[in-house]
Amino acid sequence: MLVIIIVVFSHFITAPYSNNEETFPATPTLSFIDKIKVYLLGYPLDNVLGFVEYAAQYGYHASGYSVVTQDGYILDVYQLLSSQCNGYRETPVLMLQGLSQSSTAWLDAGPEESLAFLLADECHDLWIGNFRGTTLGRKHVRLNPDKDGEFWDFSFDDMGVHDLPTTIHFILETTKVRKISFIGYSQGAAVMAVMCSEAPAHCQKVKTFIGLAPAIIMKNSRSAVRICSWFGNVPWTVSKLLGIHEVLNQGSLFQSLVEFVCHIPIISYLPCQALISLVDSTDPFSIRPRTFRRLFAHIMSGSSVKNYVRYCQMFRSDCFEKFDYGEDENLNRYGSPRPPVYNLSKMSLPVLLVTAPNDHIVDVKDVIWLHHQLPNSTLHILEDSWWNHMDVAYSRKIPTVLFPVIHKHLLTFYK
Repeated sequence: MLVIIIVVFSHFITAPYSNNEETFPATPTLSFIDKIKVYLLGYPLDNVLGFVEYAAQYGYHASGYSVVTQDGYILDVYQLLSSQCNGYRETPVLMLQGLSQSSTAWLDAGPEESLAFLLADECHDLWIGNFRGTTLGRKHVRLNPDKDGEFWDFSFDDMGVHDLPTTIHFILETTKVRKISFIGYSQGAAVMAVMCSEAPAHCQKVKTFIGLAPAIIMKNSRSAVRICSWFGNVPWTVSKLLGIHEVLNQGSLFQSLVEFVCHIPIISYLPCQALISLVDSTDPFSIRPRTFRRLFAHIMSGSSVKNYVRYCQMFRSDCFEKFDYGEDENLNRYGSPRPPVYNLSKMSLPVLLVTAPNDHIVDVKDVIWLHHQLPNSTLHILEDSWWNHMDVAYSRKIPTVLFPVIHKHLLTFYK
């Protein structure tokens, strides 16, 4: 019932949002509303900038591209380069983020602590993609996301079959190399697992895969949101009857309200930390106040109700299987009352799994289970006893706790 209420509330208080950015000016151009937010209400300028402009504020060069998936979704892809580098390492690195995040979320920790900026400063040829349904993947060659419910008939299973292979192919064609390295955070890791199971030929185009807090199995999750698993597919069914397909999108009143409260210095820190703790565990003062002022502009970039229900299903499943439509529809789609299980053994490339005991969303026990399913994986449990799921993208400790692990692993796969 809680999920139904949130979905309905989010829909009816949503302001229309569309991303029509086709060019990326070097000098920020703000809309009237954005000027009010920045100059009158005191929002950080970063909150209203596109990815390229955001990166440029800190002296980084970013290029924006659009790719079109086989089923017609148009996704923004960005290349981020540091001005400190005269040349770049041979193997491109692609990063993909978690549920409802846009690529811009990787920048919110700032140039000293953001994983994206840190990788760029080490002269990695860094690429950051986007998933369908988020702010930077809310376009289609035929469907209108504001009018066509068909646009929202997807879960991360579809992202693994279409979004990731398309993005990888584009990067390889653009850079003229044979393989990339891939970093998948939370949902980004699940999408990689789907691709390797369903499209192993594309998996062979990846030199190594780093799974950060990989949301591939979530049976032991300690997050409070696992309560949604009690309701099965009811939220999805009800939302379709009501014509509601999108949830927690940028521009909704809920997102706008949280962003407003959390951009206020000093008084906003504790309530905003408490909001995150409802979903994850607590890592006191790990996220800087300045990061809190930015992250709520990009952490709720939207996804389909179906995709959220997909995660609710994972809380009650002890294996990595396809979307569960219920016995009757499963028989029609899959030929069996239960959804097929993904073949994780097809992920034969070198894999580094990174987890931490304080991650309440993807429990360390589930990552250990995953480690035993993969034929060529290394497990790294971070020693920081407070490190949680959100810290991967936003913690002040990224330069000392997480980045050295990732950078060292990537270097072993360069010539």
